[in-house]
Amino acid sequence: MFRAATVASPLGNLGRNVMRADGINRLDFGLSKNTKLSESHTLQFRADFFNVTNTRNFGIPEATFNAPAFLNQWAGDGGNRRIQMGLRYIF
Repeated sequence: MFRAATVASPLGNLGRNVMRADGINRLDFGLSKNTKLSESHTLQFRADFFNVTNTRNFGIPEATFNAPAFLNQWAGDGGNRRIQMGLRYIF
């Protein structure tokens, strides 16, 4: 027979915050190049790189028993490499 977990009768005897995860390691990088077109006009090219090394950062496993990703460290990968470029005209 199954019964619901309550504060008075919890499931198991583990303490709080026992589910730990590795730290998040990311390297973000940005480059910009300003080109003067005239004395008061500038063209700026900008490139932003997020997670340059494409490091996989595992998430904290889901601790809720009936969750679809229960104890699945592969459920959250922390995102992949993103590159964003922009061109700005300053006058």
